[in-house]
Amino acid sequence: RRPAVEALRGGALAERLEVLSRCGLAEAAVLVTPARLLSGGQLARLALAEAFHAARRRGGVVLADEFASCLDALTARVLCRQVRRLVTRWRIALVLATPRAELLRWLRPDRVIVKPLGEPARTLSGAPGATRPARWPVCRGRIADYDALGQFHYLAGRPAAHKRVYVVRPPCRWRRWGGPEIAAVLVVSPPLGCVHGRNVATGGRYATACRRDDLARLNADFECISRVVVHPIFRGLGLAVRLVRHAVAHARTDYVEALAAMGEVHPFFELAGMTRFGRYAGRAGGYHYYLAARPQSRRHA
Repeated sequence: RRPAVEALRGGALAERLEVLSRCGLAEAAVLVTPARLLSGGQLARLALAEAFHAARRRGGVVLADEFASCLDALTARVLCRQVRRLVTRWRIALVLATPRAELLRWLRPDRVIVKPLGEPARTLSGAPGATRPARWPVCRGRIADYDALGQFHYLAGRPAAHKRVYVVRPPCRWRRWGGPEIAAVLVVSPPLGCVHGRNVATGGRYATACRRDDLARLNADFECISRVVVHPIFRGLGLAVRLVRHAVAHARTDYVEALAAMGEVHPFFELAGMTRFGRYAGRAGGYHYYLAARPQSRRHA
């Protein structure tokens, strides 16, 4: 009866959320759903997450039989990439058995042993060719594109205002496998009027006695990344980091800021080069404030 996030024993909450996210279980609704109500594919990934979490804490080897056998082609391919990352990063030995030979190029195993029916086992010479990380382009989108992924964000509805929208669309072959039209979306908005984290980061430069002048300078100097959403299938592939870097590089102001309630769990703003200025009280239980400053010479018209 325990929710999925409590199925992993021991360790900090951030550690448990990380391994669940890598195994394709990052959705808030999934994390709080009792394990007995999860689908077959979700249960298989939860069992894999439990094994990785235990191996990370205590060491050992992870054994996985019928790996990805109940997953659709798209989910299985993304899971293979995530598993490869976990094995490399945490130095965990993974031994798995699967009938799906097409997954080898995504999993990139160090050794492949084949056991045909009625024949002795044999080791293949060399590992399958490694696939390069996805380099899907970032392009301009519309606010309607955010609506396609807005259901996966912890804040309901669109931002109150927006200036630009950037999206990452998966290649056609991924969409042919049943994938979504949009893999990730980022919304750039005007800055909020009163943010304590900004006052700390700027030394109160935009919080003087003249509110009108403050707002005028604020809108001239700042843009705010108000939403970043990655479709659950594609989480962990670095798309959020790529979107944030693109938004900062193409900013039309000297500063780009962002507020995140889950900054400790998903530190993609910091990975994209933004500076975090602590956690502050506010809506949704508080927020982390991030700021990126751009040289004047690189400012876009």
